[in-house]
Amino acid sequence: MDARKTKYSIKFIIFDYIFPLIYQKVYDSKFSKRFDSLISLFYRILFKSKIITKKFFNLKGISDITSLKEFWIIRIGFIRYRNYLPYIQVDPFFTNLKNCFLAKKPFICSKLDNIPLESESCQIIHINHFFKYFNNLNFKKSVKNWYSKLIPGGKLKIQFEFKDDSKKVDNLKEVLNKNHFKIECIDKYDLEINDCITITAYKCIPVNTETLKIPIRKLEDLTKLLEKNKDFFLDKGKVGILGYDSTKIINNLKNKIITDNKIIHCNSSEDLLKFQSSFFDYFIIINFFEYIDASMMKTACNEIKRIVKPNSEILLIVPEKKYYKTSKTFNLFEKGIVVNMIDDMNFKIKSIYLSTSLNFILTTFYNKTYKPLKKKDVKIALIGNYTLRYSYLMNARWDSQARAIESLGYETLILDIKDHSFEYILNRLQLFKPNILWLGGKLIINFLRKFNTIFRNSEIKILYWIWDIRKPIKFDFKNIIDTMLVTTKNDIPIYQEFFNIRKVFWMPASIMPEIINRNNNIKEIYDIGFAGSLDKTFHGKRTKLIEIIKRNFNIVLFKNIYNNLPEHYSMCKIVFGGSPDKKDHELYSSNRIYVAMACGCCFLTNYFKGLERLAINKKHVLWFNNSEELVSVLRKYLSDDLLREKIKLNAYKLCIEKHNYIDRILNILDLLYDKSDEFYGFIN
Repeated sequence: MDARKTKYSIKFIIFDYIFPLIYQKVYDSKFSKRFDSLISLFYRILFKSKIITKKFFNLKGISDITSLKEFWIIRIGFIRYRNYLPYIQVDPFFTNLKNCFLAKKPFICSKLDNIPLESESCQIIHINHFFKYFNNLNFKKSVKNWYSKLIPGGKLKIQFEFKDDSKKVDNLKEVLNKNHFKIECIDKYDLEINDCITITAYKCIPVNTETLKIPIRKLEDLTKLLEKNKDFFLDKGKVGILGYDSTKIINNLKNKIITDNKIIHCNSSEDLLKFQSSFFDYFIIINFFEYIDASMMKTACNEIKRIVKPNSEILLIVPEKKYYKTSKTFNLFEKGIVVNMIDDMNFKIKSIYLSTSLNFILTTFYNKTYKPLKKKDVKIALIGNYTLRYSYLMNARWDSQARAIESLGYETLILDIKDHSFEYILNRLQLFKPNILWLGGKLIINFLRKFNTIFRNSEIKILYWIWDIRKPIKFDFKNIIDTMLVTTKNDIPIYQEFFNIRKVFWMPASIMPEIINRNNNIKEIYDIGFAGSLDKTFHGKRTKLIEIIKRNFNIVLFKNIYNNLPEHYSMCKIVFGGSPDKKDHELYSSNRIYVAMACGCCFLTNYFKGLERLAINKKHVLWFNNSEELVSVLRKYLSDDLLREKIKLNAYKLCIEKHNYIDRILNILDLLYDKSDEFYGFIN
């Protein structure tokens, strides 16, 4: 071993093993309260001075990080061990960034007062163990920095122990107010679990709506957008429009499409109060939510629920991300934020997509609840990577599970495995008393191992769904995991042996057609499109096929498209999604095939064993067996618009019929309760 490696090994032993051991001993002693902040400060000084450099967190050195243009979700201090260190995690999850820390594990942030991200790039910053990272009251600079990193309307969530000095808490509230944060709520639901309180505040932009001037270009673009989508609201009876300068928008439309006085404008939430219940047949919210705070949004939505007829449609139009942003923009939006907001208001979404220009998000939802008010007697606790539910809609796995179970009327508890310690999760489960424990992902298996004696022979039915191809650990989960689901049929005997469980079934991902669908506003401008990993280690054969396609055709590679994938797919005549490295696996399928079909794409993949049970070649999808056939198929279908259109229509119909999220969850519940042992999504 050379001197350099020896030097690092000594540092590693001292700071990763010996020092944490000493810390734990002191932490358990009466000196722990003061020791926490001191040890955190000491560690950060070491990283700051680069005495320890291996784990030094430096986002600025990551290539392409700013080009992704995503709104990040930042967690600080969410790590199962060593809570005295300000570990930082970032969502969305990455697969395409080479050597990117985001795709691997949390890193330590040495400068909490200067998180190395761009201004207005985070939608949520969530800090755990808050007062442990600050000696005395030295957090003013950090709060100011976090304000600059959050988007307008972005949330700051701060968790701390109830036993912390009340003077600190009062000072924190004062600092938040002085830095233009508005406290939304102070949650005390964790007091009986870990003696913690969470303050949630959102970034405020002082806006005087009386002097608010809407850019003329934006008003013109909104007028054109409504004109193009006039079929939404024409001949719908009484139509209401809520929005600043809505009178101007209506006047702009008058000479083009409006022939009577059935469209009524409202310029503020107060204007809604004058209408009687169930007055409107259709309602439009436009040029409004981007200029009001969260509490005003809630008030407006409650009034809209009252004055719009039950089950009638409501159209919400907001700018996408930073389009049309001015100094008075109170909120920024992307699809995930909009879906989350509508879910919180308990409306049922019909569709969501971007405008032709990609500048606006158009969301249609019904004036009806998507979560039934009357709950079933069965309680279901879902644990997995549920933060990705809204930050990575196209993943589909997390949102489809939660959305289906909530829509079916089950009382739910949803926890993200990254946000909590195993002990916390166990305590929440003991308070919730679920009938079903619905688990997903890789990390959760360690939770079951740790508390195997508690769950073994428990009355709780435990379901575990894994979608990665990997050799599992060997552990006896008999009488712990009741039912297991895998997305590759070859894995069934492997898990039966390694986990010692009998009920292992093949179950692929599903889709939410109201969220993942074809955007007919988008024109096809590319021949072939691909979104996914081109890592040569895991996808060497796929990478070679992409190179063959490049030599013969025009292909565009989409990187890290999280919530706008339907728009990008809609730009392509054919979507490629082959995984030839896995073609020998029976019924191997990522969620890509279902997402593509839901988007109404002409989807091309390599053949894998059992594919004919999911779709018919040249009717629902296209497949090939070798590179020569790949080129031949592409040439034929790129030149025939009619054949492609038939495949797109058939694919969409098949996906709605066989792979929608409600039917998939009902299928899983039948497997869990031994009502069936079959997969309902096969054709014939």
